[in-house]
Amino acid sequence: MIFSPVRAIAIDNNSLELISIVNGLAAQGIACSAHLYDTGELVPPPPKGGYGHLRLVFVDINLLDAAGFDPKNLASIITKALGSAISADSGPYCLVFWTSYSDKFDEIKPEVERQLEQQNIPLPSLVTYLGKGELIPLTNGKDAEAANLGLRAHIEKQAELSEKLGDSLEKVIKSSGSVGVASAWETLLSEAASNTFKELYSEARQLSAGDHAGAFADLLSTIAVEAIGQKNAKEDPLSALTEGLLDLVLDHLRSAKSSAAAEDAVRAELSARVKAGPATLPTETIARINRLFQVELLAGAAPAGVSRGLVLRPSEQFLKEAGLEEGWATFLWKEVLHDPIRLSGTDEKRPQLLARKEEVSARVRPLLVEVGADCDHAQRKPRSHRFLLAAEVPVELTKDFLASGDPTRRTPYVSDAIEVLGPWPIEGQLASVAICCKRFLSHQLDKLPKDCVGLMRLRSSLVNHLLHRYSTLATRPGFINLRAG
Repeated sequence: MIFSPVRAIAIDNNSLELISIVNGLAAQGIACSAHLYDTGELVPPPPKGGYGHLRLVFVDINLLDAAGFDPKNLASIITKALGSAISADSGPYCLVFWTSYSDKFDEIKPEVERQLEQQNIPLPSLVTYLGKGELIPLTNGKDAEAANLGLRAHIEKQAELSEKLGDSLEKVIKSSGSVGVASAWETLLSEAASNTFKELYSEARQLSAGDHAGAFADLLSTIAVEAIGQKNAKEDPLSALTEGLLDLVLDHLRSAKSSAAAEDAVRAELSARVKAGPATLPTETIARINRLFQVELLAGAAPAGVSRGLVLRPSEQFLKEAGLEEGWATFLWKEVLHDPIRLSGTDEKRPQLLARKEEVSARVRPLLVEVGADCDHAQRKPRSHRFLLAAEVPVELTKDFLASGDPTRRTPYVSDAIEVLGPWPIEGQLASVAICCKRFLSHQLDKLPKDCVGLMRLRSSLVNHLLHRYSTLATRPGFINLRAG
């Protein structure tokens, strides 16, 4: 499989109307597989075992006009068609009947659900209908009937050739290099996400005999609450559910059916480049890539509360109240930046760097980085937030003032406690963030300090790393252990 798995299908016994609904869905960006119902069979036939990733199923409510409108007969025809198209572990999906006879929907719906359950075919989360005449041009009359017959023959012929088309398309994509890599990986991701929901929906089906959708929603809400806590989940349910599902998605990503094809595509395109070593990238590109992998940009309105890994721009008033307004310069030149005054008098760069010291002090701005534990933020109980002191250092100052130490030292920075992240694009400039892992401020409230601005959030892996560095530096050097005897 090269592209995402099939997520929508349409079934109709009228080929013109079938093509109309497929084209209509395509115009909305929804790829849909078309199946013509012909004398009890679907043309082309669905994959063996049915589609496993369906979310939307369109079915003509009267697949066999001769059946009349007897609910049991119609439901039997529809159930047989769905049984071949829907895999035994599929779900959740929505079943949409489209019909010119909407008044018959209430009679047919319960009978279809009863027969689906009787034959152990996964029940839809929602069964509804749409008026056919409101969606597509209806095909009544002799001219339409003749066109319908001709198109039916065309669909049957196309079904015979579809496998060749798939093979040819796969060769084209594989030969395209980067397109093949992107398509293969996107297919993996789509499959993994779908399989995650299939697995959880299967559990939900065991919880409730009839209300699968309700049981599924209950299960997802439980996962969201367990992931980041009830208060957090209530405020941001999407983030909560995402956090809860990520590990499962990763598991399925590694075991997806398409992984072999993806590995072949990636190996063919990247092996030689990996062997040759990393490419040399411009600083601007490095900064943008770092930002993608290291920080979460804050979308929408500025945050009202403190969240884990939040990077703050403190206000002057906050620094003053924290006692840092006067001490910032001392902290900056003793614990973050290399002070040129400490250079040897014979160093020819000393006068030049000393002349720039005032400019550097003005351009390097303070930041605060929250490093709370996951459990603290999940519980949302009153506690002290700890913010590590950090400095935003423009990249053009890095070489001379941030990382210009003695090459014989273990670290190029002033202190072993400094952790440098980035560079990142920050408010229009490229800057590295130098974080001092042994200096912190405490803040007692969940709300942001007044006039402080949340810029971004560090990703969890970085917060854990900083928390480890901080805990190591904050640990007392020894402990008392008296031994008997």
